[in-house]
Amino acid sequence: LYPLSLPVILGCDFSGVVVKAGAKTEFSPGQHVFGRQTLDRIREVNGTYAEFCAIEGKNACLKPENLSFEEAAAVPWAGLTALAALETAGG
Repeated sequence: LYPLSLPVILGCDFSGVVVKAGAKTEFSPGQHVFGRQTLDRIREVNGTYAEFCAIEGKNACLKPENLSFEEAAAVPWAGLTALAALETAGG
Protein backbone atom coordinates (compact mmCIF):
# COMPACT_ATOMS: atom_id res chain seq x y z
CA LEU A 1 0.00 0.00 0.00
CA TYR A 2 1.04 3.55 -0.62
CA PRO A 3 1.42 5.51 2.66
CA LEU A 4 -1.01 8.40 2.95
CA SER A 5 -1.69 10.71 5.87
CA LEU A 6 -5.35 11.24 6.71
CA PRO A 7 -7.34 13.22 5.86
CA VAL A 8 -6.59 12.89 2.15
CA ILE A 9 -8.50 13.47 -1.07
CA LEU A 10 -7.96 10.51 -3.39
CA GLY A 11 -8.09 10.35 -7.17
CA CYS A 12 -5.59 9.99 -9.99
CA ASP A 13 -7.40 10.72 -13.27
CA PHE A 14 -9.01 14.04 -14.13
CA SER A 15 -10.42 16.18 -16.88
CA GLY A 16 -11.64 19.72 -16.69
CA VAL A 17 -11.11 23.34 -17.57
CA VAL A 18 -7.96 25.24 -16.61
CA VAL A 19 -8.87 27.94 -14.09
CA LYS A 20 -5.38 29.20 -13.29
CA ALA A 21 -2.03 28.36 -14.89
CA GLY A 22 1.53 28.95 -13.80
CA ALA A 23 4.01 31.01 -15.79
CA LYS A 24 6.04 27.95 -16.83
CA THR A 25 3.24 25.96 -18.45
CA GLU A 26 1.83 25.68 -21.94
CA PHE A 27 -1.75 25.91 -20.65
CA SER A 28 -3.94 28.95 -20.19
CA PRO A 29 -7.27 29.55 -18.45
CA GLY A 30 -10.27 28.21 -20.33
CA GLN A 31 -8.50 25.32 -22.05
CA HIS A 32 -9.96 21.82 -21.71
CA VAL A 33 -7.41 19.35 -20.34
CA PHE A 34 -7.11 15.80 -19.03
CA GLY A 35 -4.39 13.87 -17.27
CA ARG A 36 -3.27 12.18 -14.10
CA GLN A 37 -2.07 13.06 -10.64
CA THR A 38 1.00 11.14 -9.49
CA LEU A 39 0.91 9.19 -6.25
CA ASP A 40 3.53 11.50 -4.75
CA ARG A 41 1.40 14.55 -5.57
CA ILE A 42 -1.65 12.90 -4.01
CA ARG A 43 0.36 12.57 -0.82
CA GLU A 44 1.65 16.17 -1.04
CA VAL A 45 -1.35 18.17 -2.30
CA ASN A 46 -4.24 15.68 -2.56
CA GLY A 47 -5.89 13.91 -5.45
CA THR A 48 -8.37 14.72 -8.17
CA TYR A 49 -11.70 13.74 -6.56
CA ALA A 50 -12.35 17.39 -5.81
CA GLU A 51 -13.88 20.42 -7.45
CA PHE A 52 -10.40 21.85 -8.08
CA CYS A 53 -6.97 20.20 -8.12
CA ALA A 54 -3.41 21.44 -8.53
CA ILE A 55 -1.38 19.44 -11.04
CA GLU A 56 1.98 19.65 -12.72
CA GLY A 57 1.72 20.64 -16.38
CA LYS A 58 3.76 17.64 -17.50
CA ASN A 59 0.94 15.37 -16.28
CA ALA A 60 -1.76 17.03 -18.41
CA CYS A 61 -2.67 17.24 -22.09
CA LEU A 62 -5.19 19.18 -24.11
CA LYS A 63 -8.43 17.21 -24.28
CA PRO A 64 -9.36 16.08 -27.79
CA GLU A 65 -12.57 17.81 -28.90
CA ASN A 66 -14.21 14.51 -29.86
CA LEU A 67 -13.98 13.15 -26.28
CA SER A 68 -16.32 14.05 -23.46
CA PHE A 69 -14.80 15.04 -20.12
CA GLU A 70 -15.81 11.64 -18.74
CA GLU A 71 -14.17 9.75 -21.60
CA ALA A 72 -10.99 11.80 -21.33
CA ALA A 73 -10.74 11.23 -17.57
CA ALA A 74 -10.91 7.47 -18.12
CA VAL A 75 -7.77 7.41 -20.30
CA PRO A 76 -4.65 8.23 -18.23
CA TRP A 77 -4.14 5.44 -15.68
CA ALA A 78 -5.99 2.83 -17.73
CA GLY A 79 -3.83 3.69 -20.73
CA LEU A 80 -0.62 3.56 -18.69
CA THR A 81 -1.68 0.22 -17.21
CA ALA A 82 -2.32 -1.20 -20.69
CA LEU A 83 1.04 0.12 -21.91
CA ALA A 84 2.87 -1.42 -18.95
CA ALA A 85 1.15 -4.77 -19.59
CA LEU A 86 2.13 -4.70 -23.26
CA GLU A 87 5.73 -3.79 -22.45
CA THR A 88 5.97 -6.46 -19.72
CA ALA A 89 4.07 -9.35 -21.24
CA GLY A 90 4.24 -8.42 -24.89
CA GLY A 91 8.01 -8.25 -25.07
